[in-house]
Amino acid sequence: MFIFPEQKELNVGGVKIGGQLTTPAVLVGTIFYEGQKITNENAEKLIKRQEELSDETKLPCMLDIFSNSVEDVVKRIDFVASVTEKPFFIDLPEPEVRLAGLKHCEEVGLLDKVVLNSINMSMDEDEIEELKKIHIQNALLLAFNPTGNSLKGRIGILENGAGVIDKGLIQVARDIGVKKILIDVAATPLGDGAGTSLRAVFVAKSKFGYPTGIGIHNAVSSWNWLKGKEKIFCDISSNALAKLAGSDFILYGPIENSERVFPVMAMTESLISEALEEMGLHAQEDSPYKKL
Repeated sequence: MFIFPEQKELNVGGVKIGGQLTTPAVLVGTIFYEGQKITNENAEKLIKRQEELSDETKLPCMLDIFSNSVEDVVKRIDFVASVTEKPFFIDLPEPEVRLAGLKHCEEVGLLDKVVLNSINMSMDEDEIEELKKIHIQNALLLAFNPTGNSLKGRIGILENGAGVIDKGLIQVARDIGVKKILIDVAATPLGDGAGTSLRAVFVAKSKFGYPTGIGIHNAVSSWNWLKGKEKIFCDISSNALAKLAGSDFILYGPIENSERVFPVMAMTESLISEALEEMGLHAQEDSPYKKL
């Protein structure tokens, strides 16, 4: 178990993110992802069920709303905001969708509850200038380095740009005006840096102090050997490894997996908290270790 150097503890829309490992990781389920066929009625049920599991296990939760469409992003943000008071990530890979989603959140007063997913190396100066005009409060920095998946490459893209971009992503976020920074160390496939992804969680959290996390289930999803096999057990258990590496938040994948993820993570959090007791770190009263 680890005790980290000084950490930045953030409050995003009422949810605490960051700190020592005794603070439960925020579990983030993705909804409206590509290929998910879902009605608003079923989406609401899934969102409410994640919240019920969060209340039962004392593990905090958020949502990750995916969209590749300017039209859909507004509808999806409005829908989620109408059925939950929890904060949420907006997972918007395309520049025009990022800007449309953020501008809408600003117009309807949701920026304090929204985490932009993500600020990354693909952003050009025009987009960065447009983002400066929006009063972004919370953003995720994606430490993906297209020139290599090494630890040095991931930390470099955050710190100084690693020769890929002129500035490190942390400075880019500060220039844009982001108030609360989160770091995603970028999960890559097994055989292509997946293990380094986990190592990068520990190093980035130690070095920068910002809340750090990962969507490690993506490494499982891309494991060729698992094709045609039952992979759900590997998918769910990978999230426990992310917490052991130090993750403050975990993008656990499809929200349909919440029924499996929350019990596994409640057990993981309890084991970690029990071990840290001997190191002088005590779990908060409202935690799986204290309540379950």
